[in-house]
Amino acid sequence: MVQPVKVNHFNSVIGARRPHIFVINETKTKSKLGGSLLFSNYDIYEEPGECAEGHHIFKWGVVVGIHKDIQVAQRLELTQRALKG
Repeated sequence: MVQPVKVNHFNSVIGARRPHIFVINETKTKSKLGGSLLFSNYDIYEEPGECAEGHHIFKWGVVVGIHKDIQVAQRLELTQRALKG
């Protein structure tokens, strides 16, 4: 999702479908991407990717958008390194 074309596609699809919740996984970047999504009516939660051992690439990564009219009861913080990304 570091390519502007991909981010533009996600913005177009989410804007057209207006889901209650969306999940974008396998972002494969250490950068936070929520600021690239053009939706002020969503709360964005994200976990950047983790560096792959012995590689210059990043693995995993997830972005979750929840429409602001849905109440999030509790957010769980990840404390185990194995669950990061």
